[in-house]
Amino acid sequence: MVESKKKNTVLIVDDNENDFIILKRYIADEYEIYYSDGQDNVLDRIENLRPDCIILDYNLGTVKGIDLLKYIKANSQISYYSVIMLTNERNPEVIVNCIKHNSTNYLIK
Repeated sequence: MVESKKKNTVLIVDDNENDFIILKRYIADEYEIYYSDGQDNVLDRIENLRPDCIILDYNLGTVKGIDLLKYIKANSQISYYSVIMLTNERNPEVIVNCIKHNSTNYLIK
């Protein structure tokens, strides 16, 4: 009998569902994917899912992803999560800001 390996979980937080679908297409074979549009209670989703990684959009409409990153990293209950920032910003200051606030990495859309 072949033992199936549990997939690592990834929570993608992005207000653009099309961007979520594109990301999911690339990584769904290797990871169990969950979605948040950033307008629901993201912190509850994080607590309930306990994802191995969070891919977090820098701009979430009414919420700023960077503010959510700061909150996550300041909260000792969830600060250990890997957070990869996702942005369409090409401004180096944005990328530096993400790294400065302890994002694990960043991806440019």
